[in-house]
Amino acid sequence: MEIKLSIIIPVHNEYQYTRWCLLSTINRTSVPYEVIIVNDHSDKQTTNFLHEFASTYRCHYFETENRGWHSSTCNLGMRQAKGEYLCVLNSDTILTSGWDTTLINFLESDLGKNISVVGPSSSYCASHQQLKEYHSIRYQFKYHEVENIGREVAEKYRGQYMITRISGFALFFHRRMLDVVGYLDEANFPSAGNESDWIIRGLLKDLQPCWVKDSYIHHYGEASYIPSIGRDEKRERWEAADRKLIKKHGQHLYDVVQNKYWKHQQP
Repeated sequence: MEIKLSIIIPVHNEYQYTRWCLLSTINRTSVPYEVIIVNDHSDKQTTNFLHEFASTYRCHYFETENRGWHSSTCNLGMRQAKGEYLCVLNSDTILTSGWDTTLINFLESDLGKNISVVGPSSSYCASHQQLKEYHSIRYQFKYHEVENIGREVAEKYRGQYMITRISGFALFFHRRMLDVVGYLDEANFPSAGNESDWIIRGLLKDLQPCWVKDSYIHHYGEASYIPSIGRDEKRERWEAADRKLIKKHGQHLYDVVQNKYWKHQQP
């Protein structure tokens, strides 16, 4: 069977969130798919689970040689992908039923012709995609409860979309984007700023990012980053990435990707 969708999941620790994420990929993805797990130096419990899960459900499993952080782990997975569409997905997420078909149908419609990447609504992210009604209570929801949110979001936002910056917790795109835009910039943006740089490179090709509102992926947020490096270092990395984005692309494009260009639009 031809693979329609490759789901690439970089993992660093956080066994419980990773378990929920992977379970949701096999239970709530309806198109023909493959799962590509990239283990970025996880602890023993998480690594043992990944080995068992990959073997049981025939997932592709890879390990980084050195701690790769986000860009190199994503690139490793994307280079192995066989699907027509790719989704790079954070491991502290839970998918909801219909997430995949909604995003694919949008990209295959006339509306998706000049789109670089799409993303769903969520409970946590640094963009318009974050739904405030679920943000502050996102940790209260368990695996089975997230389906209810997915149904609520699908009904409330049916057919709605917005051209805006997309957050990197779930990047969904056609594989031709790898030929047009290329892979994530590991040298300049090993973690912070990588999706912003990638989106800017798409804008330079006249391709825009888009939020597809009626698809929902629950995102707990910061489950791997904060335990690994702490909030102070995370802030420093983001500030350093912002300076690099301005140096590489200029102030105007930096402002665009920070949503200043779309500030007149209301989510």
